[in-house]
Amino acid sequence: MSNRCVLSLLLLCGLVVMPTPVSAENWASWRGPRGNGTSTEKGLAVSWDSKRNVAWRVALPGASGATPVVWDDRIFVSTADGDDLSLVCISIDGKELWRRRVGTGNRQVGFGDAEGNMASPSPVTDGRHVWVLMGTGDLACFDRYGKLVWKTNIQEKYGRFDIQFGMSSTPLLADGRLYIQVIHGPMRGAEEPAYVVALDQKTGRQVWKKDRKTGAQMECKHSY
Repeated sequence: MSNRCVLSLLLLCGLVVMPTPVSAENWASWRGPRGNGTSTEKGLAVSWDSKRNVAWRVALPGASGATPVVWDDRIFVSTADGDDLSLVCISIDGKELWRRRVGTGNRQVGFGDAEGNMASPSPVTDGRHVWVLMGTGDLACFDRYGKLVWKTNIQEKYGRFDIQFGMSSTPLLADGRLYIQVIHGPMRGAEEPAYVVALDQKTGRQVWKKDRKTGAQMECKHSY
């Protein structure tokens, strides 16, 4: 099992090692309820080994760098599943409730050993629905029971991603809108500007789109 897959499993287990999980603070998106990686919960586990502070384990179908998100009794995480890219829903006692294919065309990205894949973006949920974006541009909304509400593809609508290490930006949910940021770099002569797009969370239709033109380059020599 890959390190990324093990990491996701540890995160899943760590999120449910608490005495009253249903009444605990929800972790609805990447970096949590305040967007800063903190929780107001007390007495949470801060370290693990193969047995200590592990309530249960579940094997994901493939590698994932995504953050599991939690709302009440359900955990959602995106993952590679062979060539497919899937959203998995797991109960807080470690049972898989459903799995839905969001897209296909998974590939490894990075230098040398794979540093990521197309399942890197994290899902986001409001407890009633869950939204998930894959590195292929596939974006979907499901209800908490796994029923597809709508689906679209960001690359097909706005142009091919030109990101060296793959698309890994997690959508932001706020005030009925789903915000997605896309960066582009001059890797292969691409001239598409970076942009932010706001979609209606209920339908996936565009509300507005703003290009973010910049003269910035990839990285400076000081990066290394």
